[in-house]
Amino acid sequence: MCPQRLPACLLIGILLAAASHLQSSPVSLDDASRYSHGTTGVTSWMGDGHRGDLGFDVWEFEAAPHAGSAGRFIGNSTAGAGDINTDQKSFGLYAHPVISPVPTAAAIRRFAKPALTTGDSISFKITVNFRNGTKGFSVRNANGTGLFNFNVGKIDGSNDGYYVRNGTSAAASYDNGQRLGAYSANTVFTFTFTQRERQMDWSIARSGGLSSTLTGNFPAESGTAVDIRFFISGTEDSGVKPENNLYFNSFIFTPATRGDAPLTIGERRFPGLVPSHFLRFSDPAATAVTMRHGKDGFKDSHSLTKGGDGVWSIDIRNVPTVAGGQRLQPGWHEFFFRLNSVQESGANRWLYIDPQGRIALPPAVYLLWQRDPTTTMTVHWYNESASQNQLRYRVPGATDWITLNATNQPFPHAERFIQTAEITGLNPDWIYEFQVDGYSETFKFRTMPASLDQRAVTFAIGGDVDIGATADAVTATAAAKNPDFLVIGGDHAYEDARADWFWRWFRYMESMYRNARTPDGRLLPLVVGIGNHEVRDFFSTSRPDFDDTAEWRLRYAPYYYRTFAFPGPATPFRALDFGGYLSLLLTDTEHTSPLITGTDPQTQWLASALNARRAVPHLIPVHHVPAYPSNRAFSDPIPARIRQHWVPLYEAAGVQLVFENHDHTFKRTKPLLGGVENPNGIRFLGDGLWGIGTRPPDTSRSYIDTANTKHHVHMVTLTASGRSIEAVDAQGNFFGGRLDQPIDGIPAAPDPAISNLAGNSIALQWTPVSRASSYKIIRSDGQVWTTSNTSFTDSSWIPASGHTYVVEAINRSGHSINHPETKPAPRQLWRVANNLPWNGTGLGTDFSDPDGNGFVNLQEYFFGLAPGSSESHSAVTPHFDPFANRFGLRYRKNPGATDVTHRFLWKSDLTDLSPWQPVTVLDEPESGTPFRRAPLPIDPNHTKSFLKLEVSPAP
Repeated sequence: MCPQRLPACLLIGILLAAASHLQSSPVSLDDASRYSHGTTGVTSWMGDGHRGDLGFDVWEFEAAPHAGSAGRFIGNSTAGAGDINTDQKSFGLYAHPVISPVPTAAAIRRFAKPALTTGDSISFKITVNFRNGTKGFSVRNANGTGLFNFNVGKIDGSNDGYYVRNGTSAAASYDNGQRLGAYSANTVFTFTFTQRERQMDWSIARSGGLSSTLTGNFPAESGTAVDIRFFISGTEDSGVKPENNLYFNSFIFTPATRGDAPLTIGERRFPGLVPSHFLRFSDPAATAVTMRHGKDGFKDSHSLTKGGDGVWSIDIRNVPTVAGGQRLQPGWHEFFFRLNSVQESGANRWLYIDPQGRIALPPAVYLLWQRDPTTTMTVHWYNESASQNQLRYRVPGATDWITLNATNQPFPHAERFIQTAEITGLNPDWIYEFQVDGYSETFKFRTMPASLDQRAVTFAIGGDVDIGATADAVTATAAAKNPDFLVIGGDHAYEDARADWFWRWFRYMESMYRNARTPDGRLLPLVVGIGNHEVRDFFSTSRPDFDDTAEWRLRYAPYYYRTFAFPGPATPFRALDFGGYLSLLLTDTEHTSPLITGTDPQTQWLASALNARRAVPHLIPVHHVPAYPSNRAFSDPIPARIRQHWVPLYEAAGVQLVFENHDHTFKRTKPLLGGVENPNGIRFLGDGLWGIGTRPPDTSRSYIDTANTKHHVHMVTLTASGRSIEAVDAQGNFFGGRLDQPIDGIPAAPDPAISNLAGNSIALQWTPVSRASSYKIIRSDGQVWTTSNTSFTDSSWIPASGHTYVVEAINRSGHSINHPETKPAPRQLWRVANNLPWNGTGLGTDFSDPDGNGFVNLQEYFFGLAPGSSESHSAVTPHFDPFANRFGLRYRKNPGATDVTHRFLWKSDLTDLSPWQPVTVLDEPESGTPFRRAPLPIDPNHTKSFLKLEVSPAP
């Protein structure tokens, strides 16, 4: 009887339908073809690194006591045994000769999960020909004890062959080689291990010469087997034959697809794939099962009832928060099972109760931007079916929905899917509503305005969020202030990329789903950066196998890079541009990017991105590790590298505001320029205290303006004329004082003029630029000076250097752009070289003849002569070429006289008062001399012809 419930047949149908949507968890592979033969480099088979798929963890190795006598290699298995190659490669171990102490080598294959749990399966291949020494592998527990052993060689001192130890004790008997078949060369074994609740099932398939299959099981609770150790020791040294080696390859890890199956011992799978009021547990060895939960301080035990199918269950509606008190409410609950009055080992479990009071997977619908926030929106949501992939959106009040199909990918280490749909072609500053498959609610979002002339924009920014009540409160408080979006500078769920902590992302994204909503119900888009707690081992510099590729990032930061869509696959750093008024530069402080050296790809990108956005009035970098830490040591390497390589780029681009995280304090620095206080400097704000536990700030540091231990985010409001920044705590109180930063706008470029030239100095002056606070003078050889004046003298100027000068105007918004270049004209340099007034006054005018030789300054400059030169009489002479029937002029030409023009004029009669006529001559260089020839053909119609050269200042 099922009063007030669905008929049993219908209920079963629903469960089957739900289960049919499930897809198998992604299979993880690792094989030797992914590794190089070398011993160094990111692709080599190295310790503490790996190139397997998501389901694998790093390799570990054990060395022999004799250097060079034992070790590992990547090689061709057919050189000494059967063919288990992938791309002609296999993993291999060697250990020879038989000396004392005995050489030994081992390779340990770990999983991303801490241990195999119910339903997980691992398979691989092994081959070996010679049976001398000791070779094989062990499936081990966390203490390093072998749960299953496979040996090749003499086990009982008399018989040799292939052996499987039945049982976990050293005294347990072996299956002899008879059961695996007689010895033959090139034998290949395929091993498969499948975890059950209280045992491990195994099978061995033999091929190559003989074919056979052997199956069995051994006692091993779910959550016990942690790795596989391959070993070799003491093989014979017969010319170092490859037949002595142990070869293995082709690892396949298949995580369990449990669906709505009951929880089991050892695993920490999240309950609620199909929403239900019943918490269920399965264990064939349990005679009594109770649960205890955190809401009553883990004090009271609540019994589970065993059903006819052997499954234990409890109705969550009957579980009180305290003895006889209020029932468990919707939300998050921590609990553990007690089996036969003994608390299960391992971390406590978590469950989520939905608003209907059912155990379910927590909801997650969240927004972010891959591209232009004024015209696009990317929608993510979690669900349990790849086919629930439709998104519908419209303007509120419209009758028709526009439908999009999302792309999806499996959630790492969990039976969920992440759906992603990007909406494009939206109108700026419009509200839209949308629906997604699997959720009954109609959600809302708003695009960003095209400019700040339309309205102000406000966002909340912080980092180091974590999960729990404090993080929830800060998120809800920030959303209540009605911002346009949230910026999170790394350290989101603190899951450290661990396979067993995937549920922390569930908890984190459910908090954003529930709390990141404005008073009018809009979902707030997230702008996200990466922190160390998104990454396995925190920093790329700690990984010997770091590879600057999307593949590596997806392996070592699987949740972050799959949870959030970026412009490209696994983008570690990027700029998000809001119209022309705001650019957020989100960087990666060596978490999944290379070391910051100044020539690294990220720094090169940052320099280009900053330079391209110098005219953006609100240009704000966001990074995780702080340049100016408030708790960690100022001398820490990463902050030091950021100060050395990034902060100068910020300063050069006119950045006024940088947000930092990581230190778990509230911090504001003084305005800093070059590391010292300066009113035109940069404020560094942070330091990442959204919801994580606090650390004490060091307020004695000279660069800190204020610091404390309040959980907070900063509320930033942008207008066309400036911005205001104020911190808000978990209770919604503003504290620390409001920081206002006016926006001056990029200043106009000065147009400097030369005010004086001397033998070794040049003076420049320019008209004051509105709103400029200082000026930077840049010489073409890279020499730089800064002044607050509107004039400057370079006393190290060398006239022959050819230097050009640029003057930049600077204010708090940045540097002027598109600068005119200034340098002395060649005629000015000639005057200085000849001790004449440089600016063409007095004896330096173009038409003065200070030496009285009949040539004015302009002519002598054109001819390349100095005043008083003895060569002036030969500067211009007649030229006659009877053989070519030509006549003309032979004249000197100064090749540097680019600021004058010249032309040739002709007359047939000097007594004629008519003007001289321009004429084109055959102007020819005279080889090897500074002279040129300008002849004309002789005109037989004129008995006389006259030619003259005219020199004029260039216009």
